[in-house]
Amino acid sequence: MTISVLFALGAAGQFRAAVRIDDRPVRVEGAISHLPLKKGERYEISYEVDGRPYRTDDIGLGPALTRQARVGLPVPLEVAADDPSVVRVVGAHYPDDDFFPTYVLTAFASAVAAVLILWFGRRPRPSAPALAG
Repeated sequence: MTISVLFALGAAGQFRAAVRIDDRPVRVEGAISHLPLKKGERYEISYEVDGRPYRTDDIGLGPALTRQARVGLPVPLEVAADDPSVVRVVGAHYPDDDFFPTYVLTAFASAVAAVLILWFGRRPRPSAPALAG
């Protein structure tokens, strides 16, 4: 049950971030400032909004940019007008296309598992016959 709540909160946070960007997106040009040391880690992207520097390492570049990734590669970004730290690559979903379906599926599966555990855990069990003696 706890896992369901955590995943639902994570999905809600992603929805909120996407809505904030979609309401008033500001397009900026970022650049890769650090390449990952291991596969599966994220690229660090630096960008500037209204003269203030920002950086993020929690967004994916997508296949096209990943193939040509190098330090200094320009990356087109959209940021939320009310909070420039909420960012995504132009044309991408926040934060990645794969996360939202994964969160929803995991939350649903966790809820079903919790219901089954509660259902089978509360059913009376047959008692053993008393020993005669």
